[in-house]
Amino acid sequence: MIPLQALIQATQNQLHQVQSPELLECYFRVTDEWRYEQTQGQLENVERKNNFGAAVRCFKNGRMGFAYCRDARWEAVNAAIAEARALTNFIPADPARTLAVQASRGTIKLADGEFSAAPVLEDVKDNLARLEQAAFASDARVRKTYQAGYVKKNVRHILLNSLGLQGAWEQSESALGIAALAEAAGDSQLGEAYRMGKTSAELSPEVVGREAGYKAAKLLGAAAVPTRRRAVIFPPAVVTGFLEAVFPAWTAEAWQRQRSFLAGRAGERLAATNVSLADDGVWPQGIYTAPWDEEGCPTQRTELLKSGIVQGCLHNQETAARAQTQSTGNGQRMNFSAPPSVGPTNFRMLPGSESPESLLRAYPGALYAADVLGLHTLDPVTGDFSLGASGWLLAVEGREVPVRGITISGNVLAWLNQIERVGNDETAYGHFSAPTVVVRDLLVAGS
Repeated sequence: MIPLQALIQATQNQLHQVQSPELLECYFRVTDEWRYEQTQGQLENVERKNNFGAAVRCFKNGRMGFAYCRDARWEAVNAAIAEARALTNFIPADPARTLAVQASRGTIKLADGEFSAAPVLEDVKDNLARLEQAAFASDARVRKTYQAGYVKKNVRHILLNSLGLQGAWEQSESALGIAALAEAAGDSQLGEAYRMGKTSAELSPEVVGREAGYKAAKLLGAAAVPTRRRAVIFPPAVVTGFLEAVFPAWTAEAWQRQRSFLAGRAGERLAATNVSLADDGVWPQGIYTAPWDEEGCPTQRTELLKSGIVQGCLHNQETAARAQTQSTGNGQRMNFSAPPSVGPTNFRMLPGSESPESLLRAYPGALYAADVLGLHTLDPVTGDFSLGASGWLLAVEGREVPVRGITISGNVLAWLNQIERVGNDETAYGHFSAPTVVVRDLLVAGS
């Protein structure tokens, strides 16, 4: 067990000695992670990780020094503090770099000791068995399963600074995933599915297993279809991939550097009226809900698109200072070994009122894009994308056509404008959540 309380006390003693104009911040992250992997009923991999990281920022006359360490001993943290202080002598001054004013408002009780219990092995085995069973039960053509996995992760954040903040909060996440192989008539196809939640109780092995098996079986016999413009239905897992790829365009960093297709367009209608986006750090169901961001600013719900109209962008303390506004609570450390940047909390496309089943019935002949490849190539500066895809054409006269080897091309702004209907099945995948959407008139290139 990492002796957090002694480390915190030593850090507080150091912070009490800080004198103006110097400001000092110490951030600690403790991560407990368990991973279990099973194939064909055999538990093959069990892994436990416990990691500690400390990050220090020192501010003096507009200069910021940053240092970090992975050693929880006070001697190592104190050395990082000394290094951050020394670096302020060599960094160019920037008035936007300072501690958040909000950081002096309020205190959160600090905790110590083990804050998370290990998963019960028998429960894990039961969930993985149900996961595999559901994949096999989904279709008689499912022959094998791979990488049935369960992950539990707990993260403790502790933030202290010389303005008086003493903040501690915890976040937990669990995930289930599996790959299923279907075979028939000399063809074989792989289907994958996973779900994430704050706790394992939010996850259904049956839902995840059925989805993987269903996708694998539906793709048997898949081939390219003729090139044409079509309505395309994207499930939540794919829509969240779009949101993740385009997220940098919503950051004030990108707006201020003119590296976003959204920069300077607040107040314009750039999406269909049924499309709303928000970053919601206080969403009760959110996996990454927290009282503070990772530089001490309170989190909040920030509207980004409201009924298709751009509302603004997301700020951390530095970008807010440049824009002479307030942080939106999006100062996030995607890795403790780097200073905070603008990052997502719970980045959401808000749900509509229609069930996904009703959407599928309403669009015979549309492409259901079960999986896409290449979202990492989406350009947040221009919004252009070209993605490989697989899925199936929805039933026309009772027959569905499996499809692969096709490409979906377009631009995010056009994509947002062409969203015709929005489902009620918002599903979270990490920092991003979205429902099923129907996008009209996309170019689907095939044979």
